[in-house]
Amino acid sequence: NLAHKTEAGAVALNITGPNDLLDKIACMKNAVKAYDMSAKTDSFLIEEMSPTPLAELIVTLRSDPQFGSVLVLGSGGILTELVGDAVTVLLPATSKDIEQALLSLRTAKLLGGFRGRPKANFARISDQIHKICSSYVSHQSEIFEIEINPMFVYQEDMVAIDALIQVVAS
Repeated sequence: NLAHKTEAGAVALNITGPNDLLDKIACMKNAVKAYDMSAKTDSFLIEEMSPTPLAELIVTLRSDPQFGSVLVLGSGGILTELVGDAVTVLLPATSKDIEQALLSLRTAKLLGGFRGRPKANFARISDQIHKICSSYVSHQSEIFEIEINPMFVYQEDMVAIDALIQVVAS
């Protein structure tokens, strides 16, 4: 139930073994309780570390009262609030619309092979985001909002590292 896990101290990386895991769980419990006394600290999700991405995106799908369904794309992870690099796309949108939105972001330089780094396949990444958008649009009566942050972007693929999905109250 924490929207901003990093700020709450609820993320631990590069765990080296069982003892390190237990130490980091104890630290996370203390940090989360200090951040929010009502937060639950009785269960933890443990996942394999993902490789370093080319870039991190935030991918948000929601219904805007004025414009209807929208996709918001931007620099993700810790850069989300820091750099203010985001673009809004009205839905439904084509893969090409999404690709143009991606190319308009400042983080597109990282995805485009900045300083000799590998390049992302913009068309493929855009197609994958398009599939997420299509699924959201077809289920928007049940889903209020989806926020994926960060979405790790690699040359040919993406991985949702963290996501918050809010369902419509019944």
